[in-house]
Amino acid sequence: MPHWLLIHSAFLGPASWHGVAAQLQGNGQTAVVPDLRPHALSAAHIAGAAAIAAPGPVAVAVHSAAGALVPALAEELGERLERVVFVDAAMPEPSRSWADRAPSEMVGMLRKRGSLTHAPPWSTWWHAATLEQLLPDATVRARVLSECQPVPWTLLEETVTADQTWLHRPAAYIQLSEAYAAEAELAETLGWPLLRLTSDHLALITDPAAVADVLVSLV
Repeated sequence: MPHWLLIHSAFLGPASWHGVAAQLQGNGQTAVVPDLRPHALSAAHIAGAAAIAAPGPVAVAVHSAAGALVPALAEELGERLERVVFVDAAMPEPSRSWADRAPSEMVGMLRKRGSLTHAPPWSTWWHAATLEQLLPDATVRARVLSECQPVPWTLLEETVTADQTWLHRPAAYIQLSEAYAAEAELAETLGWPLLRLTSDHLALITDPAAVADVLVSLV
């Protein structure tokens, strides 16, 4: 079996995958969750750090904005990459950046609240009551929010490489929320296995057992 290499969104930290990793390890699988926040200057930096974190063959699972990193991860991992699973994640769009794809109102809000060099931490985007709804468990919420950091605009404005060779690797999609319905439909048109969970975008945090079970079923 390949190692699971679990890639967190630039807006969150490794704690977002810790519950799933624990469930996978409880099922006898190997799961690695690197802390990629110190390397969030570019997709290449993140991919290099992720490749070092997991030796041998890997099955990569990406969440949310981390989907855009897949081409760089595929280039860095080479033949070690056995499968990619998008978990409510953005599909890479050649020559477009996160800032290009995100709603203009959101980007404007982040530019207003952030600095010239960084977007503000995800934890500051929401009112406290909304965060409690998104992450009901107080202990888990505190752990996840403590990892949120300002995100460099250099990463958010970096265009995805036009190299599409990663599409030749086995891939699958797990849809957690309606917000990623278009991505799930695209995955289906590509002939990928598609699994839908009646859940929410942060189910890997709030319901890690369900997400881990689906990952196992795909590999």
